[in-house]
Parts: sequence; C-alpha cells; structure tokens
Amino acid sequence: MIVTQRRSATELGTVFRNAVSRVLRELDGLPDADCLNGSRQFERHYVLEQTKRAWQNVALLQEGFEILFGPAWEHSAVLDIGTSPLTFVYRLCFKEALISTIDLRPLAPKRARDYDIVHRQCDLLREAIPFESGQFDVCLFTEVLEHLPLGPGPVFAEIRRVLKPKGLLIFSVPNVAVLSNRIRAVLGRPVLEPVYVVFREERSEQPGAGAPQPRGLGHVRVYTMSETIDLVTHYGFEVLKGRGVSGGGGAATRGGLLRRLLHPFYRAARCLVPNAQNTNLLLCRKTEKKLP
Repeated sequence: MIVTQRRSATELGTVFRNAVSRVLRELDGLPDADCLNGSRQFERHYVLEQTKRAWQNVALLQEGFEILFGPAWEHSAVLDIGTSPLTFVYRLCFKEALISTIDLRPLAPKRARDYDIVHRQCDLLREAIPFESGQFDVCLFTEVLEHLPLGPGPVFAEIRRVLKPKGLLIFSVPNVAVLSNRIRAVLGRPVLEPVYVVFREERSEQPGAGAPQPRGLGHVRVYTMSETIDLVTHYGFEVLKGRGVSGGGGAATRGGLLRRLLHPFYRAARCLVPNAQNTNLLLCRKTEKKLP
C-alpha cells in the first residue's frame, strides 16, 4: 500500500524534475511511431515547451488531493482528458494515484500500459467518456476545450458524470488577453488564428468520400480569465483557485535577435499587467447545480 504524505514545494519540485527527465530520457529509445505526432523530436519539444504548465498542474493536483483527503492519501482516481507526455509525468509524480486517460487517437497505448495507466480512445464530440459514473476524484481538462468545435455543455456534463460528488476539476484554456495579443490588437494585427487554419475542409484531408466535414485543428475559441470562470460556474463547478500562468517559452524566444533581447522585458511586463499570462488555470469543485 502506497500512502503519500504532503510534500513541500521543494520536495514536489524535485520529484517533478526527475519525472520530466525520465520521460525525456525514455524518448531516446522509442520509435517515432510511438511518439506524439509520430515524431520523437516533436514530442521532446512539446515536453520542454510545456514544462511550466505541467508543473502548475502537478502543484494543483497535490492541492486537490489535500482538499479531498487531508495531508495523507492513497488510491486517488484521476482522469487526464487528452493524452500527452504530461500524462506520464503525472503518473511518476503521484505513484499512489489510479491514472486513466482518454484521447481521440490511440496514442501510445503500450507506453500507457508500461506506466500502469488506463488508456481509452474517445471522441468527445460524439461519444460519452468511456468510464463509469462517479469513478474519479479529479479530472484534468487542460488545453483541450479550445480545440473542440462545439458548445461545451455536453463535455462538461460528461465530466460531471464521471466525477464523484464534490470531485475536482483542473481546467485550463489559453488566455485571449495575453499581453502579446493586446499588443497585436493595438497595432491592428490579427489576434486569433485564421479560420482556414482552425478548420480544414478540403476533401483530400478527410477520411472517406462525400462532402468535407470540418475538423478542429487550431484554437476554435479562447477566453479571458473572467470568461473562463463564468464558463465553469455556468456548467456546475465552484472555483476554488484561479491563476494566470505562463505555459512555455513561446514564439518570443524563437524569433530574431531583437525579439530574444526584448523577451525578458516582455515577461516582466506580462507579470505586471493584470490577467496577461498566456493560460487561465482553475481548480474547481463539482456542485449539485442542475445544468441548463
């Protein structure tokens, strides 16, 4: 029996860094076909780019377990909606947890089994989440909703269904009011992705024959922090904590010399301007509210 005591931020940080290092090391021995987007290089870049966001999620998971179980816990059940290398990081950070994950694609099923993670394929646009009602203590629904070209009501209803009474939701979406977007808007430049990037409608890119069907690829909809809070409240969750976080290095560190030189000043300004980080992150609790 594995019982986890609350770890200090320093202890949890050490566990987290070791988990990220292990996931990166294991990439060296994997074929591209077993990696995110069919590429070891892509997956390595993804892990490095998302490390800050993953750390915020791990810290909130520990806070959530404490809210539910107190300073020591075991056998907490967690569902990660949208399989990624971060799912393996969560498993390594919380070895006592029962981790499950769903994804549109049959992504890395062997890796999931090796990590003792239950992996199931699910199309959130058309299918119910393939788990029993009231099965999970915590659901992670991070950086997924913005890609779904439908109203969020059915998805939130399914999350509420699989959560236990007073179960917790860790939810995040990109912040449309991130400082870089505010600057672009003032300069009259595009803030959101072009619609022809968000949706692919060409026949050649769709499975089967017949008329093309839209398939969400980019960010269909992004939100301010106040909209994010309103969204989860509307669909039956009480917000316990909310914060703006920085997800990664971003384009500012990949541009020319001038952009890289200005990036430290940009990061400082983003911290000073209210609600100007690039991700809205919430810890929420399921309520007994009747959904519309």
